[in-house]
Amino acid sequence: MRVFRRSLWDEKSTILIWALILALYAVFGVSSYKSFGQSETLNQLMQGLPEYMLAMFGGLPWGTVDGYLNTEIFSFLSLLTALYAALFGASALAKEQDSHTIESLLAQPVRRWSVVLGKFGAMAVGAVLLNLVLVATVVLFLSVFGLEGASAATYPIVALASTLTAVATGALALFVSTLGPDQSKAAAYGTGIVIGLYFVNVIGQISDKAKFLTHVNPFGYYRSASIITSGHIAWGDAAFLVGFTLGFLALAVWWFEKKDLT
Repeated sequence: MRVFRRSLWDEKSTILIWALILALYAVFGVSSYKSFGQSETLNQLMQGLPEYMLAMFGGLPWGTVDGYLNTEIFSFLSLLTALYAALFGASALAKEQDSHTIESLLAQPVRRWSVVLGKFGAMAVGAVLLNLVLVATVVLFLSVFGLEGASAATYPIVALASTLTAVATGALALFVSTLGPDQSKAAAYGTGIVIGLYFVNVIGQISDKAKFLTHVNPFGYYRSASIITSGHIAWGDAAFLVGFTLGFLALAVWWFEKKDLT
């Protein structure tokens, strides 16, 4: 708990900045619906897009509140919060090693596995908070701008799916963080991991031959449009994301336990 509390405290400014950015992003998305979502020209343009592009944007009708918000906000929510989680996860342990604070940390009565779990816990809490901030902002400003017909009750479930996706990519980045002591490289690797996984998933959606790429990719199990339509997250999707997270978290613990930190 000591590592968890310290890591979360050290991260408070970063979380606040990300939360502010996401809240502003949500306000812009909601406030722009009447200008763009109800535009006949844009509606016709969206309807004329190829099916694979429509699938990338979620597949919901652009002209509806749900469809517009899914296209403009929710389809990118997992990517944005995954970037935060991966940057945190990738630099979490590398930062300690790079600044040589890992020796003083481990000199205290803490185990190596508790350091990894503490860092992971702080990252997961940050991802939860950011997703909640964005969804709460969207729901609040729906009434402020007088938007009706939104399936607002499903938006927290979208936030849950986004959180699971972000934490899964963060766990992968945390494992990467155990492999080297260079903080700047770790941050670059974290960003690369998220962007790479995201575009690999896009390729899998576009090409039938590459469809298998979505089955081993956390982003392939984030289906905001399906959640908004059905009102629930598929248990299979949630199970994969939890299993992916636990698998890479276990690898991070195992490698950090056996790693020579001298």
